[in-house]
Amino acid sequence: MSKVQTITRESWILNTFPEWGSWLNEEIEQEQVAPGTFAMWWLGCTGIWLKSEGGANICVDFWCGTGKQSHGNPLMKTGHQMQRMAGVKKLQPNLRTTPFVLDPFAIRQIDAVLSTHDHNDHIDVNVAAAVMQNCAEDVPFIGPQTCVDLWIGWAFQKSAVS
Repeated sequence: MSKVQTITRESWILNTFPEWGSWLNEEIEQEQVAPGTFAMWWLGCTGIWLKSEGGANICVDFWCGTGKQSHGNPLMKTGHQMQRMAGVKKLQPNLRTTPFVLDPFAIRQIDAVLSTHDHNDHIDVNVAAAVMQNCAEDVPFIGPQTCVDLWIGWAFQKSAVS
């Protein structure tokens, strides 16, 4: 069988995403932060990774989602934030416009996960799963009560979230 015949959509996805592989994960792990400073990486969309001179790693609003993927339903859900704010009914694109630069499943050293609020582009079940599966059991997840409720709904122990 030729190589072309063995390539599938699934193998392409697994070989291509995240687009940066673990490059940024490795860079963050290797970064030595100078005294009196901190390092910061933009993770795309609203996500930020902070690292202190003492080596503390804090992830804020890291989103691994895609946004809209189809023109399937041209109307917003009733009560959608944009519908309430602007009075519009047609769906805005909300497409992800930046690559996946950090592999959540390659995160090994993290001291806290922060979510500022409960919109999907600020709190991500994939990030939560990756940290829970691959990092220390005592990594705190910190956010407002609406985020805490989501994390608990995703089967977090109540003691892990605040």
